[in-house]
Amino acid sequence: MGQSKTAHAGRAEDFRSFSRVLITASCFLFLGLLLPESIPAAKQPEILVIIGIFTTASVVLHYAGSKERQRAEEENQQL
Repeated sequence: MGQSKTAHAGRAEDFRSFSRVLITASCFLFLGLLLPESIPAAKQPEILVIIGIFTTASVVLHYAGSKERQRAEEENQQL
């Protein structure tokens, strides 16, 4: 059981880390959009779609990390 708890806790931390990386990348892209003439006008819709995908993936990974953390805590309480 200890190994399972460690696996859940590790997976939760991985999801959390991936979530942070994606939200950071999304923020940098958004800041790049705000800077004048940094991204051509023709590319801006594509960048907005990428920002939306990164943000959505970040939220999903954050939720998955919360579920894994909850599973690890439940297993810890069962011991």
